[in-house]
Amino acid sequence: MMHTSTLTTRQHARESIDYRAEFVIAPEHRDQVKFSSTSQAVNAHTSRGRATDMSPGGIGLILPEYLPRMTEGTVRVFSHHPTGTARDGTPIYDVVFEHRVKVRRVSLASHDPTYALGLAFVDAEPGLPDRIDRLKAAMRAEQETGSDQHDGGDGHA
Repeated sequence: MMHTSTLTTRQHARESIDYRAEFVIAPEHRDQVKFSSTSQAVNAHTSRGRATDMSPGGIGLILPEYLPRMTEGTVRVFSHHPTGTARDGTPIYDVVFEHRVKVRRVSLASHDPTYALGLAFVDAEPGLPDRIDRLKAAMRAEQETGSDQHDGGDGHA
């Protein structure tokens, strides 16, 4: 008898990255998914953390807030180096990658708490693999030249 698995498997190999990132809940999901005002979230619909891996199929994030599977939103990845300073002195970082995503995997990464999320790209356009390759190439170039001394701060655009 043949057994069919309901497990979701990866279709693309992921490569490790390390960038500031944020997840913004899609407007059509905001009635059901909100971050508490007592959480570390930027606001009721935006959480900031780190992008940890990426492939043509999706991106991995570490966030301080839990997101349910199937939640959709926009992931933004920020440059390593600030491009300016806000009035309050907070560094401003450019968005180097942005795309619509859907939460596919969620697991507790530590008891801080922090959560590891596996996000799939939604409606990926044909040029997406090239955009991802350029981002990863830029990160490798920074590492090779030793200019990847980005701080761990949470300043964003």
